[in-house]
Amino acid sequence: MPRKILRVVLWTSGWTLFGLLVLETAVRLISTPSEKGPALNLINRQAPYFFSLNPEHPEISSQGFRDRERIIPKPPGQKRVLVLGDSVAYGLFVSAEQAFPHAMERFWQSLGQTAEVINAGVNGYTTFSELKFFQARGAALGSDDVVLAFCFNDIVNPVLHWGDEKDYFKALPSEAFPRFDEHVRRVAPEVYRKRSLAERVLMHSKLYTFLRGRWRLWRMQSVRYEGYEGKKWPVYVADEDTVSLRALENPASPESEWLYGMLRELKTSVEGSGARFHVVFFPLAYQFKNGYPFFPQKTLMQFCGRENISCLDPFEALRRAGGESLYLGRHAYHPRDVWHLSPEGHAAAAEIIASWLSAGFTPKESA
Repeated sequence: MPRKILRVVLWTSGWTLFGLLVLETAVRLISTPSEKGPALNLINRQAPYFFSLNPEHPEISSQGFRDRERIIPKPPGQKRVLVLGDSVAYGLFVSAEQAFPHAMERFWQSLGQTAEVINAGVNGYTTFSELKFFQARGAALGSDDVVLAFCFNDIVNPVLHWGDEKDYFKALPSEAFPRFDEHVRRVAPEVYRKRSLAERVLMHSKLYTFLRGRWRLWRMQSVRYEGYEGKKWPVYVADEDTVSLRALENPASPESEWLYGMLRELKTSVEGSGARFHVVFFPLAYQFKNGYPFFPQKTLMQFCGRENISCLDPFEALRRAGGESLYLGRHAYHPRDVWHLSPEGHAAAAEIIASWLSAGFTPKESA
């Protein structure tokens, strides 16, 4: 190779490498900072719920809740409400005191009532995890009422939902998957395939993982939106899975049948412990857009009526309180967060849920 061409190749390669290093540095600087200190979630493959909150984390009590220490068994005469859920109930990105379970407790206190509310929300939980957690640990709390805070991302494949912790969950039972057949056929071969050396090296690059994630979302656009009356509407329930919000509009879909089974078993377990069981269906932020056409909450409320399950659809009450503005939207951890409530959203949800629970515990939509 002539020296002139060699110099050009070396010069181009050097500047290309320098540019990539600059971009890598920039992405690392603007990336979400990693958590310092003890991990928030504690992996326990022997437990039926597989992981829980870590009592060594500064936000978590010795009892494993994002809560203060509670007296167990419950003192005589004390009203106790247990909230089960995922990161919505946990109060991800807001303080423990701002999360709606604690705000419910303050709301009742403002009315002169002494009900206590235990926040048992765990980031990443699905309805399967919440069921197993209640059966293993929640029933012993002696609650008068158990509230399940349901988020639509509960119906995604749990291995995809748990991100970098996939290897811990190879032994999940089939009942943990809304679509176990699809997991075996499509997800598991991709997630657990042997990675090449180059790919394993690239996974250490923030720039590569950032671009890879954006590329994957772009490829999924065709299933993340659905047309209705000449307009495209969002129907995604998670970034990591292709499952549609509309799956729960069909009572015969695998996702619906899976969820119905989980709710039935939770109702049986909760009532078997002597408590009353309630479900709150939290909407996604994009459902508040004018003219949005898809509301699986209606189908879920019909299921509740048939099964005599006390359920609340707070959509209209949340819409009046601010609708989409009650959600976090864009923040440092996500470009468009349609799942998690802002402090104002938690305050509104707390008042709506607490008022509903005080009104008689019957299946109904919020007025």
